[in-house]
Amino acid sequence: MCVKMKKILCVGIVTCDTILQGVDYMPKPGDALGLQGVEVHVGGCAGNFAIDVARLGLPVMLSARIGNDAYGKIVADIFAEYGGLIDTHGLVRDREEKTTCSIVCVNGSGERSILTWLGSTLRFCREDIPLEFLEQCDIFFIGGGLLLNGFEGAEEVKLLKRLQEQGKYTVMDTCYDTEEVWLPKIRDAIPYLDLFMPSYNEAVKMSGLTDIDEIADFFLSLGTKNVILKMGEKGAYLCEQGKKRFLMPAVLNENVVDTTGAGDSYCAGFVSGLSLGLSFEECARLGSAMGHCCVGSMGPQKGIRPLEEMMKLVESQRQKKK
Repeated sequence: MCVKMKKILCVGIVTCDTILQGVDYMPKPGDALGLQGVEVHVGGCAGNFAIDVARLGLPVMLSARIGNDAYGKIVADIFAEYGGLIDTHGLVRDREEKTTCSIVCVNGSGERSILTWLGSTLRFCREDIPLEFLEQCDIFFIGGGLLLNGFEGAEEVKLLKRLQEQGKYTVMDTCYDTEEVWLPKIRDAIPYLDLFMPSYNEAVKMSGLTDIDEIADFFLSLGTKNVILKMGEKGAYLCEQGKKRFLMPAVLNENVVDTTGAGDSYCAGFVSGLSLGLSFEECARLGSAMGHCCVGSMGPQKGIRPLEEMMKLVESQRQKKK
């Protein structure tokens, strides 16, 4: 694609995930359960996003906080495997708190349950983001809104406002708020977003509504310019400023292995499309293709293919709809 790529900066949650495959029930105390497989991956909204973008073959700047422990070393080593596509100069090693980690239990249908210890993520703050990253980026993506306690609040609002004034495109994805506070954490930041893209379930928790149009209206009334509601196997509800809203069906995968990271892969595909100058709808198609590939493999990133292959999948799906 002969266009000047827009530079992406991703900030937020990075975890070290242990994925347990074949957990169809939890054993009683004193009992044991044999597993079908165990793998260790980088996870978290920002970690998944950055690796997905890199697997497309595109560069991304990453700012997050990990611990100065064994889990942190695993995370750093995995990022290093991407040959410089992921700029980790903004990856802070916290010497007082351990790396955020999760145990992801995947059942026979590929659905997962997550046990999380938040650790270093809660200490991520505005000062962790390198100034040169903020100056260089064209797109600023927050991965893990609602759990960035050290970042969310006045400093986040001030930064988003300044970035918008500089003409940078601001995006936020959210994750499940284990503290059950929800909207108050990010309400003041929403007016300074060009795109807000929570999952449907998280949007219900924040808005108190269930109808997708009413939910979209709610967030638009708070000031975000565009809204995408990620709706899992149903697809994504696209609310682009000045355009008719519609539900874009998911590109379903008949061989679902693990749904971990599917929403993050959608975000990575969409924002990568923005960086390449694609239209809103074409960005959404790339996001859907990324989700399709993500759930077909164990782990949150392994199924993502190079950009050329992903665009072929996008084109094949477009042809099917004609």
